[in-house]
Amino acid sequence: MPDNEDRASWAAIACQAMGARTGQAGYFEGDWVIEPELLMEIGGDLIGNLFHLAVLNGCDPRQMLMNGAGHFMYELREEIEEAEEAEALAEFEEGFQELENFLELGPGKGE
Repeated sequence: MPDNEDRASWAAIACQAMGARTGQAGYFEGDWVIEPELLMEIGGDLIGNLFHLAVLNGCDPRQMLMNGAGHFMYELREEIEEAEEAEALAEFEEGFQELENFLELGPGKGE
């Protein structure tokens, strides 16, 4: 069964493949090690490109983001529960609620 490091490596492969086409290929140091600011750049580009793909296929990009966040939270919850870190789980669940609120309202709304 894959763990979250496996999932991170799959994401790195997607970023590396996209980077090979966009000139961002040299960002990674090894399998999935990358400077945070570079990850924010290429990761944001990949997410934006997935949104374009979603729209072209009649999908709602916000729903795609919610689905991804839901998968992330489920997988993270599993990892935290296995490590029996209840405090960490509560913090991440609070963060997920903030993400849901953001997606429902949109940036800059309801603040």
